[in-house]
Amino acid sequence: MTDQQQPVVEPFGFLAPTPPALEPAPTPDDTWEIPGGTAWVYLSDPGAGLRRPVILSDGFESGPSDLDRLWGGLERGDYAFITELRRRGHDLVLVGYDDRSASILRNAETVTQVVFRAIGERRGDAPLAVGGFSMGGLVTRYALAKMESDGIDHQTALYLSFDSPHRGAWVPVGLQAFAHFLKATPALSRQINSAAARQLLWRHVESVDAEPVEDALRTEPGRAGEGRFVAAAPAQDRCGQRHRERRGSRCAARRGRRHGQRRLVLGDGPAYPGRRGQATRRPAQGPAVRGGGAHHGHPRARRGAGRHPGDLRDRR
Repeated sequence: MTDQQQPVVEPFGFLAPTPPALEPAPTPDDTWEIPGGTAWVYLSDPGAGLRRPVILSDGFESGPSDLDRLWGGLERGDYAFITELRRRGHDLVLVGYDDRSASILRNAETVTQVVFRAIGERRGDAPLAVGGFSMGGLVTRYALAKMESDGIDHQTALYLSFDSPHRGAWVPVGLQAFAHFLKATPALSRQINSAAARQLLWRHVESVDAEPVEDALRTEPGRAGEGRFVAAAPAQDRCGQRHRERRGSRCAARRGRRHGQRRLVLGDGPAYPGRRGQATRRPAQGPAVRGGGAHHGHPRARRGAGRHPGDLRDRR
C-alpha cells in the first residue's frame, strides 16, 4: 500500500461524481454571438464600456460551454477571481464554444472573431490579454499565432494559460481503451475520439484493440478537413528568426513598416485589424494582468506569468 491520498487521474465522464447544483451566473453586461460560440462580457465599469479586455477561453469537454459552470469555477471557489479582476479595472470576456470537443483549429476561429470584436468595441488603445484554461490555453495560443502568421495585428500584449497541455495531454491508455470497451456509455468513447481529444492527447487509443499512437490530427495536415495542429504555424516569423519575449515587438514593428501597415478606421468607430497593408499598428506594451492566487482550478494571472504572443509558435 502507498501513502497516496489523491488519485493519479481524477474521475471523468460517467465515473465522475454528480456535480453540485450551480447558482446562475450574473447577467453579462453584453453577449456576443460569434460563429462557433458565444462571448460573455463583464465590464469593470459598465458606464465606461470595454477598456482593458481580458479574453479567457473555456476548456475541453463534450457539448456546448456552460456559463454558470464557467462563472462558478472562477468566482465561487476559494478565490473570487472575476471580482478581483474587475476591481483592478480589467474587463472580462469569457469565450464559450458550441462544441468544446470540436477541432482546436475550428474553435480558434471563434477566438479570432472575439479578438476582432474586442478590438472593435474597445475604448482607448489598451492592449489585450488573451488566454485560457486547459484546452482553452491551446485554442487561444493557436489563434494568436495564426493571426501573426497571416500578418494580422491581434494587439495582444499578454498571453496566458492555466493547466494547458502544451506538450500533449496524458490520459492512461488503459483508461482510454476501457472507455471504448464500455458499450453502455458510447458518449465517453466518442469524447475520447473527438477531434479535440485526438489533437490534445500525447498518445491516443482509437478502439479497444488499437495501439496507442500520436494521432494524425496532431501531426499531419488535412485529415478529415480538420487540418494540422502541432507545429501548424511557421517556426519562424518574417524577421527570419524565432521570436523571443524581448524581441517579439521589434520584429512585429519591422514587419509592419515593411508591409506599410496603416491605421484602418471604420467610419467613426475604433481601429479594426486587417491583413497586411491594413492592420493597425501594434500598441506599446501595456500593463500585464495582475491577479491573486490559484486555488482549485482558479488561474493566477500576474506580470510575467504569461508569454508574449510572438513566442507562441511551433513550441511542442
